[in-house]
Amino acid sequence: MEQKPAGIKLIAIALLPIFLHLTLFSIDILKNSPVLIGRLDLAVFVLFIVYLCGLILTLQYKKYFMHLVLIMYSLFCAIIVIDLFFKFSLNLPYAPVHWIADAGEGLMPGITGRIEFSINKYGLRGPQTGFREAEIKILTVGGSAVECYTVTDKLTWPWLLQYKLALRLGKRVYVGNAGKSSSFTLNHIYLLENYQLAPKFDWVILLAGVNDMGRLVQGDYASRKPFIPQETFEYRWKNSPYYRNLAFFQRIGRKYRAISNGQVLQDPAGGCYIAMRIKRRIFLANNPITSIPSSRIEQGLLTYKENLRKIIALCRKRNQNLVMVTQPALWQKNLPENLQNLLWEQTTDGAATAELLETLLKAYNQAMLEVCSQENIPCIDLASMLENDQSLFYDDCHFNIHGCEVASEIIAREMLRLLARQKGA
Repeated sequence: MEQKPAGIKLIAIALLPIFLHLTLFSIDILKNSPVLIGRLDLAVFVLFIVYLCGLILTLQYKKYFMHLVLIMYSLFCAIIVIDLFFKFSLNLPYAPVHWIADAGEGLMPGITGRIEFSINKYGLRGPQTGFREAEIKILTVGGSAVECYTVTDKLTWPWLLQYKLALRLGKRVYVGNAGKSSSFTLNHIYLLENYQLAPKFDWVILLAGVNDMGRLVQGDYASRKPFIPQETFEYRWKNSPYYRNLAFFQRIGRKYRAISNGQVLQDPAGGCYIAMRIKRRIFLANNPITSIPSSRIEQGLLTYKENLRKIIALCRKRNQNLVMVTQPALWQKNLPENLQNLLWEQTTDGAATAELLETLLKAYNQAMLEVCSQENIPCIDLASMLENDQSLFYDDCHFNIHGCEVASEIIAREMLRLLARQKGA
C-alpha cells in the first residue's frame, strides 16, 4: 500500500506545540528577570528536538506522522489533567520552593517543632495573596538573618512584622521577605535594581552587615562579584519558564534545598551544624584568627559604606522609604563555653575568635549608623538593643523563634513611629 505524505493542515497542527512553546519561552526571556536553566529545562528542550526530528523523518509517511502528533498531544493532555489533579485535589500552593521538616533535636536552641519553608509566586517568603490589595507594602532585604531559613514561615520576623503592623494600624499590610542566605550588599543592590516588583514596594527594610563583614574575613569580596547575578536570583527570583508554574512540574522539582556558598551548607533540620561546629573548634585550636590588618578593615568598611549609599540613592530615585537595621549576633568576648559551642563561623583554613568577630561586626554596624546619620536615613540599631540577650540565637547570628518575636516587636514599634511621622508630615 502506497504511503501518503503529510498534508499542510496536518503539518500545521503538528508544529503548533513547538510554536506555542517558542512563543511562551520567548516571552519569559524578554521579561526583566533572568531565566536560569536547569536539568528540567534541558529535558523539555530535548523533548521538543526529538519531536521535531521525528516529524521530519516521518514527513513522507502520513500514518506514522499522525501517530507522532497524537503521542505529543496525548502527552500535553496528560500533563494538563495531572496538573489539575495536583492543583485542586492535593491543594498545592504555587511555590518554586516548598518543604516541611522537623527541627533536629537539640541542634538549634530555640528552634522546635515543624519547619515549613515556602517561596510564594512573587519569589518572596510571605503570604501567597494580599500584595496587590495592600495599603502598605514592605520589602525586607538582607541575608540569612532576614531569610530565617530554619524558622517556620509564619514565625519569621518579617511575617510577624506584617501581622503586628496590620493589627495595630487596622490596615492591609504586606511584608515580602527577600532575604537570602549568604547575600551581602552587592546582592542587595542587584536585587533592588533587577527584581521586577522591587519598585512597587512603599518601604524597604535592609538588615545587613554580617555578610559584608564575612567577605572581609574570608577575603573573597572580589571573587564573589562575577557571580552576583546568579547568586541573587538563584531559586528565589529567577524568571521561571512558563511550564515550571504548573503544579505538576513544581511537584517534581520540590525537594529540600541546600544552600552552599563554598563554606556553608545548610539543611532544614540543622544536622549540618554538627560538622561545622566541630570543624570550627579544630580550626580554633590549630589556626585561630585573632586579627586582620587595619588597612584591609578600612577598605572593607569604605566599600560597605559606598554600597549602602548606592542603595540609598536607588531608593530615593524611586521615592521609596528606606529603613536600615544593624546586625545583632551572639559573638562576645569571654563568651561562655556552652555558647561558644554553638558557633560555626570559619574560613577555608581557620576560624576567627568570637572577640574578633564581635569587634568587626560592631565596626560594620557603626559604619551603617554613620551613613544613615549623614544621609538622614532612619536606622534601627537592633544590635545594641539585643546585645545582652543571648537567648535570641541558635548559632552565631541567626534568630531562633524567640529571637524573631523580639526582633519583630522592636522593628514594628519603630515602623509605627516612622509611619506616624510620615502621616503627620
